[in-house]
Amino acid sequence: MNLIMKPLALALSVSVLLSPSFPGQATAEQAELLSEVFQENLRPAANTGGARVMGLQVIGSDAAAELHAIVPSDWAGKEFCVRTSSSDGLYDSENTYRAPQNTSQPVTVPHVMMTRFPDKLAQTAPEGFGIRILQAPCDEVNEETAAGLALWRASGRAESFTLLVNSFDADRLVAIPGAGAPVECTEISADITVAFDRICVVPRPPETGRMKIRLVPVKDGRRGRPETLFVELP
Repeated sequence: MNLIMKPLALALSVSVLLSPSFPGQATAEQAELLSEVFQENLRPAANTGGARVMGLQVIGSDAAAELHAIVPSDWAGKEFCVRTSSSDGLYDSENTYRAPQNTSQPVTVPHVMMTRFPDKLAQTAPEGFGIRILQAPCDEVNEETAAGLALWRASGRAESFTLLVNSFDADRLVAIPGAGAPVECTEISADITVAFDRICVVPRPPETGRMKIRLVPVKDGRRGRPETLFVELP
């Protein structure tokens, strides 16, 4: 463990904005889809993508629940991007929404109600569906774009959130949350893991402020290129 606890070079920085708590499914407002057509793909062959982090979310077991977003107050009325992908690399979506003015409750993000492939979503394991919520229109997203937290099939307060990540064939992948103890990322409970294959369950700290999470891959006993997320806890 000393290997992964040594100071590491930072390769990627992402600001992540979380609410002070994780509310339940009750929502005050719904985000507005800004395109006439809901943008999604279901392919016959896998699209592996290239990102390390493919999801940042709280996962529950309510299959009937719509996708929700924890929207920071300064996102009110602004555009944000929602990207989703299945672990088998066959399904993905990318849509820009406008946040409502009232963001005091989790915001409904029309996805289950809009999809042309409800069977695909229903058959995908909860850990096999990654969601990224980003504070910009989809065509303006870059590595510095701030991110928000998704609720997927979730209800009630959660004491942790999950990262869904691609290990890129590493033997181990470890998430190091700030000054907290390292978290060993485990294999997801999905049959096919092309786009991503690991889940990191990160405890939510009681304090507010910036939380740094380093993702450290290890292969053949050697540390690989780390990636870093900065989590803003208001």
